[in-house]
Amino acid sequence: MQPFNTTKFGNWWLPILLSLLPLFINAQSKPKILIKEGDTLRLASTSKKMVDATITFLVPTDRDTTNKKKNFFIQDSLKKGKLLVELDQKATTADRSKIALPVKSEFEIDTLKKQNEFRYTIRVPRDSLDDRQVVLNITAKDAKGKLINQTSKKFIIYIKPLISYTLGGSDKLELWFHTGTNFDLFNGVKAQEFFFRANMLLKITGRFYAQVAFYKNRYFLDGQNNEEVLTFNSVKQPVQFGETLYTFTSGTYKRSTKQTTDPLAWQLDALYKITDDKNSNFFLSGGWDISTTTVSIENSYTYLDTTFRLQTSKPDTLPGSKNFGTTNFPRSFKYDKPSYNFNVGFMWIFNDETLNVKTQLVGGISSYSNLLYRQETKGGTQMLFEAKSEVYLQTRVMATYKPLGISFGMESFMRKSDVPAFNFTLSKAFDLKKLVSNFTPVSGLKIQ
Repeated sequence: MQPFNTTKFGNWWLPILLSLLPLFINAQSKPKILIKEGDTLRLASTSKKMVDATITFLVPTDRDTTNKKKNFFIQDSLKKGKLLVELDQKATTADRSKIALPVKSEFEIDTLKKQNEFRYTIRVPRDSLDDRQVVLNITAKDAKGKLINQTSKKFIIYIKPLISYTLGGSDKLELWFHTGTNFDLFNGVKAQEFFFRANMLLKITGRFYAQVAFYKNRYFLDGQNNEEVLTFNSVKQPVQFGETLYTFTSGTYKRSTKQTTDPLAWQLDALYKITDDKNSNFFLSGGWDISTTTVSIENSYTYLDTTFRLQTSKPDTLPGSKNFGTTNFPRSFKYDKPSYNFNVGFMWIFNDETLNVKTQLVGGISSYSNLLYRQETKGGTQMLFEAKSEVYLQTRVMATYKPLGISFGMESFMRKSDVPAFNFTLSKAFDLKKLVSNFTPVSGLKIQ
């Protein structure tokens, strides 16, 4: 076989190689400008009509420590040069008249011995259309002001549409409906009872506001703090043929009570704003709360000791024998009672684009029906109530994450002669002014 004779065909490939060599060298020596966010940035939907976007530009050093084979790339053309950011007027689809450009759009590249980092913040408008675009042209110039074409690139900001909050632009009315469940944290975190609250907050005039609510809730009492030691007596009659002895027993026992109260109530508060802040404001409050409450009591018993035991065939001879009877140990029972609470206090409302928090602390007089006596007879259950008025203190907190409309609530109620009661709620908040779109984010009243 004859060897391949290059002279026969000529060195035709040499000119091609020489023509490609500058491209190869140029590719290896292309100066780099990086963007930390990538080539695009997406601004998620909110109720803000103007939103800030920050882009971070990185100019690497003159050595590339990530490339072991080629430990450097040419950045010399950027030294003492400038990085320029300009709005692409033709490619931008957002309202250009509302775009707020930063004062500084040129950045000096003084040295390449360390990485340069430049932040560029632009304020862009949002409307109801999806994926509006703001396009930025990024270029660089060398120390003599000559454009370095290899660094030119585009950065696109995609703007997701405006969320249409029904109350987002209103400072007059907020109308929410919460529905969910209660949690008893004293006996394990588990759902207990249906909860709802219809709440209206409205501005009357100037600094005067009003809050009106209709709700059903459940309060829990910690049974460990509601224990008492009581006495008991029992009379056991002869039951077997030929038995003649009556057995009398007395002693002590401990009763633990688990109590829940389920108020169905109307609430009305007059509010006077005493601070002036965009998102956070305090109010003086005065109002009343009228409810009908179902009280549920579950008892558990622990016998402690027996202090008296007697057997006799002639019980009538014992002093007070006509009053002897066996102590009744009811396991559970319910009753209803009305309640009227009049109060004064403070309210704090925090409201921004994503979070709404209402905290109310009030104290006043609570008038209610107090159960004095309950007895089981052959004719039924007899109960005796007394009208009572006492000082009370109540705290109510409701925090709502508006993009999802999820609310967490907590309340405490303390009255002078009662064990403190608490409740915890998890609920979904609906904007009643936007009932057709229940599963969109809710909005909050702007306090201005």
